[in-house]
Parts: sequence; C-alpha cells; structure tokens
Amino acid sequence: MNIFAKTTNGKMLCCVSFACLFVASATAQQPGISADASRTPAVVTIFSCVDNTTGAMRIVGGTTACKSTEHKIHWNQQGPQGPQGPIGQQGPPGISVGLSSAISGGVILPAFPGVLVAQSAQVATSGTYFISASALVDVEDTNGVFSYDTIASNGSPFQFGGSTLIGAQQASITDAIAVNAGDSFQLWCSGSDNDTSEFLNAGLTAILINSASDANNRFQHSRTHRPTGSAKVR
Repeated sequence: MNIFAKTTNGKMLCCVSFACLFVASATAQQPGISADASRTPAVVTIFSCVDNTTGAMRIVGGTTACKSTEHKIHWNQQGPQGPQGPIGQQGPPGISVGLSSAISGGVILPAFPGVLVAQSAQVATSGTYFISASALVDVEDTNGVFSYDTIASNGSPFQFGGSTLIGAQQASITDAIAVNAGDSFQLWCSGSDNDTSEFLNAGLTAILINSASDANNRFQHSRTHRPTGSAKVR
C-alpha cells in the first residue's frame, strides 16, 4: 500500500510504501508441542529504509537492500527487558518499641528513697524513651507522698510527682530518658518517717522516641532529694 502526503500548496512531500514482514517464532507449533505453547505470541521484527535527507521511511522486508541514499533500521513490537533499577531509599521507621508495667499496692510508704512500685522489663533497643508513669497514693501525712522515675543502673531520681494534700492523690510523671540496652525503667514512691501514707496502685510506660546514638548521653536532670513545700491539711 502506498501513502502520498502533500503540503497545503499541493506539492508532493513524500511517498511511503508499506510492506510487512513477519518472522515466524522459533517456537512455532510442531507435532508434539502443547496447545499452550502454540498460543505464545510470535516475535515480529519490522524493517525499514530511512531516507538520509528527509527521514522518510518505507517498510521493507528483512532481506531488502536499501538504496544508496537510505539506511536500514529494524525494531520489535516488544523490546528487550531493561536493566535492573537502583535500590530504593530506606523506608520510614516502623512501629514504636515500648515497655509497660502495672501493679496493685496496699503498701505503707517509708521515707525517701521509699519503695519500688513498678519496673519495666529490660530494654532491648538502646535509645531515648518517653516515660509516662503514675501512682495512686493515700496521703495520710502532711509531709506528703512523692513518686519519681529512674533506671535500674542509676537509681537516682529523674523527675518527681506527688502531693502534700491529705487523701487519695495521683502522683504522675512524664519524662524522656536515654538508656542502653539491658537496663530497665523504675517508678519509686516515698512517704515520711511516720509510716502512715499508703501506695494503692501504679503504672509505667516507656516508648522509644529516638535513635540509639543518643543512648550514651543521658539527660543530666537527676536529683538526690525529693521536692519540699508547705504542707496542707485536709
């Protein structure tokens, strides 16, 4: 089939003659080959002679010799598989690592350093952890009841929570502590020398919020004594 293309002024621009050559697949069905194999698409190679001046193409057979003013090209309907792409970027961090502990009490609270009321399991991943801890206490002494968080390898208080109000009170703490793997988080409660206030229940949660590179830079905010304040009587 010939296709003639003309410009708007009626002059001949190019003439393209089309012919198709289909190269049979090397896996063409023969006796003994399954029906599924016969349905494999044949590989089709298309040959063309391209005019060196105008770029006009004409489809030719695989054995056709192009003119001296042309060069021959060919292509397949389906190209070869491309090279393996580059490795993708590291994905975002997964679900946070966390630890928790909860305990019921009914324990009389001695003076500072008091008693251990909650302790997490050992940390498996070094890093900085967000701490949320609280203890329900029955304050029966105007000196109050205080709780504090720490780590097993240190023992010194980090943050304090508590009250000097008589009656049932919530002693809560939020903190951020960098720790090494193998350590654990603790919650302590202390009363006074009168031994009248009582710990009722407590809970502690630690969630990993930063990388292990911070684990050797523990926050320097520990205290050696609980806070003091004016006592309030119910």
